[in-house]
Amino acid sequence: MKLQTSLLRLAAPLALGGTLLAQGADLCANAQPIAGAGIFAFDNTAALTDGLPDTACFFFNQDNIDNDVWFSWQAPNDGTFIASTCGQTSIDTRIAIYDGSCAGNVLTCNDDSCGTLQTEVTWAALAGQTYIIRLGNYPGAAPGTGFMELREDLPFENPANGHHYQLMP
Repeated sequence: MKLQTSLLRLAAPLALGGTLLAQGADLCANAQPIAGAGIFAFDNTAALTDGLPDTACFFFNQDNIDNDVWFSWQAPNDGTFIASTCGQTSIDTRIAIYDGSCAGNVLTCNDDSCGTLQTEVTWAALAGQTYIIRLGNYPGAAPGTGFMELREDLPFENPANGHHYQLMP
């Protein structure tokens, strides 16, 4: 069963459009392009911190993200999207989404939002707009490896009446 779970973890990114080769770039200026929805590997074990502190990331008396790695992603359509490390790593992650560039506004940032040390962020995206994803860890926490899932937050449909419902955090 454990081998089967491990194989599924390795195959899922390829089936969902992600790539196991995506690890994130150490410098924001070289943010690694990723596309579509999927599960993307990250490795921040050797990453330095080049992002600046931001009040949007102020959690637990810290406003920075250590050992950050960077991804560049273009929204395929208008919608609400989620970037999540929940259940996909053992490290204490933080995620921030920047509008368009490394110098763009921080649209959202979060820490420990899964009931664990992992995190999830949600933001409204516009088709064709580029977003910079900064993923790292709580200042002073150990870096490591894991996966980030990127997905659209689609409403649920009640088959009995055809109504759509959006889950609220």
